[in-house]
Amino acid sequence: MTQAPWVHIVGGGLAGLSLARELARFSSLPGAVVISEAREDYQDDRTFSFWCQESQQAFLKPQSLCPDWRIGDANQSYLMRGHHYSYATRSSIDFYDEALGVIADHPAVEWRRQRVEAPPQAKFVFDSRPPSVAEFRVVQSFHGMTVQLERPHGLTAVGLMEDLQVVDGRVRFRYVVPLGANQVLIEHTEFSGTPSDLDSLQQLNKDWCISRFANGWTELRQEQAHIPMGIRSQGQDLGIPIGTRGGMARDSTGYSYVSIQRWAQKAAHQLVCRQHYTPYQRPAWEQWMDQMLLRLIEQRPDCVPNIFCALARNLSADAFARFMMNQTPMDALRIVAASPKKPFLLAMAGRPQWI
Repeated sequence: MTQAPWVHIVGGGLAGLSLARELARFSSLPGAVVISEAREDYQDDRTFSFWCQESQQAFLKPQSLCPDWRIGDANQSYLMRGHHYSYATRSSIDFYDEALGVIADHPAVEWRRQRVEAPPQAKFVFDSRPPSVAEFRVVQSFHGMTVQLERPHGLTAVGLMEDLQVVDGRVRFRYVVPLGANQVLIEHTEFSGTPSDLDSLQQLNKDWCISRFANGWTELRQEQAHIPMGIRSQGQDLGIPIGTRGGMARDSTGYSYVSIQRWAQKAAHQLVCRQHYTPYQRPAWEQWMDQMLLRLIEQRPDCVPNIFCALARNLSADAFARFMMNQTPMDALRIVAASPKKPFLLAMAGRPQWI
């Protein structure tokens, strides 16, 4: 009888490959590691975005960096300039190629093209399959395009949340990232209790490109997804849940790249050096703060643009970056102080309808 693997990772997306890559950095492993993934090959179908300090660049491997970002609605725009943090992006294919390369070089780590429907036999089983959209508490829907321009775009800051507005009960904004003098990523995003129409978001991208660059642009690639902002219920897990399934995406923002990289490094060390794994757990105070914002998105989306504009107006850029990624208790207090008081107090009291 073939011996069961030591670690079996179900799903070879961001979380699954991150864990497998970190395990493969150890020359000697206690047993075999298997990654099961149903897709035939990997495509450049995502852009991982995050805030990054200079000391973290070697670990997080950003491909673009910008210290300035903007937030605003139709009436106001706020430029935020990071002193210690820059806004960073990394293409999914760059991450996939790096992770798969590290994995391929290790004799004890195997990538298998297969779909797993039942819990596999292994000492440690990790389930990184994404949850179904029906389980999302709030849905972050986006469609993005990377475009090549005939002339330099002249953009000097990331448009993080531009033209914030509420349309038919959905919080909508535009996201623009310069990727070089003649290349830009443009996305339109909506927060709502139900998935948005991705074709409509795609049309908004095209309309913006035409209004900004006329006919002087060419589409290079597309990306689109529905991302969970909180999970209402969880389907049956095939092992220890990780990735978005395991709550590693920040409920209030959807950002997950940095938290998953840190978790994978720590988890691999625990598994190899201690033969033990401590489940991922977000701080209770962070979960509480995220729940307040999600409650407002669900019940009073009209308040959300003003909240983000107030944060941009009243917070330092570095404090805002920490809020979006992995805030400390002191940052949480700064967020409360910088936010409009009435929406958060009534959300805290469970009465957002009174705003």
